[in-house]
Amino acid sequence: MNNEEAMKTYPEKGILLLDLARYHIMTVQRDEKLKDIGLPLAEEAINRYLDSEPILLLKAYALGCLANIKSGMGDNKGAEELIEKAKAIDPYFSEAFGVPPLILFAEPDEISHYHAYFLRPF
Repeated sequence: MNNEEAMKTYPEKGILLLDLARYHIMTVQRDEKLKDIGLPLAEEAINRYLDSEPILLLKAYALGCLANIKSGMGDNKGAEELIEKAKAIDPYFSEAFGVPPLILFAEPDEISHYHAYFLRPF
């Protein structure tokens, strides 16, 4: 099963695209020569995540990540526009590198069977 088939089969796991984007960003941080490969791949992963129409707070986070990528690619104007879009959605959006877990966005009266683990490859 390739990643396209997996995304169609498990659309609720789309948040993992943000982890994939983080992976590509981290490869660029380790080796600056991979910038022309890694940043476009990270941008593609985030755009695919945004196409899935995530909840607004995670959309703001993803736009913030995309702004960092644009800035790394030298597109400071595009980065500023994305930051403004993110702030319009959520003025306090997370600027942390880690993806906020979905449990943070559960309704107060909702019982959530959320399981997280730290065995990520990055």
